[in-house]
Amino acid sequence: LEVAKRINERLVTQLLYLPEEDFLNFAKKVFETNQKKLIPQITSLLANLNTPAAIQLLEQGHSLVGLPFTRMWCTLSLYQLSNQDSYEQLLYSFVNTYQSQELLQLRPPPQRVLHLSINYQDLSVDEKTSLLMATYQALASSQSPQSIDILLKAMIHGNPNNRYALAGLLLLATD
Repeated sequence: LEVAKRINERLVTQLLYLPEEDFLNFAKKVFETNQKKLIPQITSLLANLNTPAAIQLLEQGHSLVGLPFTRMWCTLSLYQLSNQDSYEQLLYSFVNTYQSQELLQLRPPPQRVLHLSINYQDLSVDEKTSLLMATYQALASSQSPQSIDILLKAMIHGNPNNRYALAGLLLLATD
């Protein structure tokens, strides 16, 4: 499974060597089909590409209704590119909502029980965790006073098991 994941990551990275329009079409299809395993890498590659068309695709992803995983990864990439307050506020809201989520899980979470009324927009535990960790890292990298405040609040009010990871990020934020 891990080998397949690495092969996928390498293949997606190789797609950058295609003409930009082809890569952007591929990225758009990934967003539209909600390929959650590829979305973090695609948004990162789009941010690194940093062309007007790539930024426009991230903005489209940021506005997608019904795909919170894609929307949050696009928001995170746009924040890392621009540090705009509007994106920062969305990240703060996400952190405040999920700060009790455990970042490092040493045992797998229990399987969800399926109910007749499934809300397909819910994020899984793994999705929340990966987004939360990436959001904390982005906020720490910005080194803004608001980011330091949100990290401190997460240490105080969030999951106690996250305190050591957040302390490391706080060091990064104040460095």
